[in-house]
Amino acid sequence: MKFAGREVPIFEKERRRFAIPPDVSDEELIAEPQPRVAEALLADLISAVEEQDGEKLEWALGPQTRLWPRDERARLILQKIATASWHSRHEDIAVVLDGMRHPDSVPTLRAMAEFAEPIWAGREDSSRALWRKAIWAMRKIGTDDAVRAIEALRHNESPRVRELAEYHLAAIRAGKYGANWRS
Repeated sequence: MKFAGREVPIFEKERRRFAIPPDVSDEELIAEPQPRVAEALLADLISAVEEQDGEKLEWALGPQTRLWPRDERARLILQKIATASWHSRHEDIAVVLDGMRHPDSVPTLRAMAEFAEPIWAGREDSSRALWRKAIWAMRKIGTDDAVRAIEALRHNESPRVRELAEYHLAAIRAGKYGANWRS
């Protein structure tokens, strides 16, 4: 990425923090995070959860959400805290679960879509963003269970959730999900 006429890595701060060699491109870092990055992020996540510290969780999930590996330990922790009220990083968790694309995340993502209204009472824009991210992630997972979960959301009490579910079901019917998904 160019900034002020010079090439600047997207993850410059993370490169310094995790001592990523300069010969590893941003694209390589996104495609296959370095082991030390994965372990450091997991340690940050565990510490944040143990202390129920929303600020630490924000750091663990913040700008490096694209660096999260498809790590079983991280996925299980994120699924456990996805709807917890002690933090405000629900959207980030949906983004990370989306990136992991694990079929076992479907019940958590569905719960996030159903849970959004109470957690964001009075902030419909934020609720809508969470609903969108959770349903989008289920669409990209694309399993039969994911499709059934989206179908169930057509009966949600929120008209916005129902609308998003219908939109994604139409895309699924058009073959734009799972192995066929492109965008």
